[in-house]
Amino acid sequence: IGLGLGMSPVTHAEAEALITDSLTTTTYKREGGVSQLYIGLTGRLAGGIAIGGRFDYLFGNLRQLAQSEPVTNESAASIFDREYSLNGIRGTFGVAVSIDSFVRSLHGLTFGATYSTQSSLHSTRRNVFTPINSALDTTINIVGNGIFPSEIKLGLSGRFGDRYRVEGSMTMSDFASSSFFSQTEPVPGDAQLGAYTRIAFGLERLPRMGDDGKGISVWERAGLRAGVAFTTLPFLPDGSSAVTETSASFGFSLPINLESVLDFAITGGIRKPEIESAGPKDTFLRLSGSISLGERWFNPLRREDDE
Repeated sequence: IGLGLGMSPVTHAEAEALITDSLTTTTYKREGGVSQLYIGLTGRLAGGIAIGGRFDYLFGNLRQLAQSEPVTNESAASIFDREYSLNGIRGTFGVAVSIDSFVRSLHGLTFGATYSTQSSLHSTRRNVFTPINSALDTTINIVGNGIFPSEIKLGLSGRFGDRYRVEGSMTMSDFASSSFFSQTEPVPGDAQLGAYTRIAFGLERLPRMGDDGKGISVWERAGLRAGVAFTTLPFLPDGSSAVTETSASFGFSLPINLESVLDFAITGGIRKPEIESAGPKDTFLRLSGSISLGERWFNPLRREDDE
């Protein structure tokens, strides 16, 4: 039986769009995102089957800025600021099956799946209207509801030899029905949303660990991994064609002591719309690092040879 508590990001809303017509040039900028606090419990049934459930509390903020610059000098520039405060709950359920527990020849073959339910969001919209004189700002708060979509994840992993594991996963979610405040009132400057799909493949070299880690070099105790991912993002810049993302990643973990680990990763890729005229290409590079501190619990105080 295992118990998990934690907090993690779910989505981010960073985006910027520039729209020009014969009268004005308007810049739309979006900031914020959704995170989750969660508590989960899992247990292993007879054989190699484990099931689990998790309670997620979703929360976050979204800020939408719009600034219009008129073409003529007779009109003054204007700024529009709209903010959302979001929260909601959802359930996540999962199962993992160690197939090699039933067929010994399938060394290390494991299948896993999770399903996160759709969440109804409680949303507060805050409009800030800024005229020429900022001292005359007007703020209006309105309470409404939003929808965060359900999500399905599938994964399969297998081992060859004693140290290498190959993995594949698929994530699917449909943001077409999602909304921050109401389905009938889109956020200004937002592109339409559609389905999200991510397919990833990876190869991992597992660390070599003895009973106490003694006599094994740091390099042998290090873990290495590399992977590629192909993603269809939910954004539809022209209302019909999606944005695709292709990325590659490399990571490694270094042991500090028997159970504490330093982990580093680098990910790079390119995003581009399926129709080139719908938007520009975008390249990105992301670095990350973490440290996991752990020690052994519940070590037996007596050994058989002590008796």
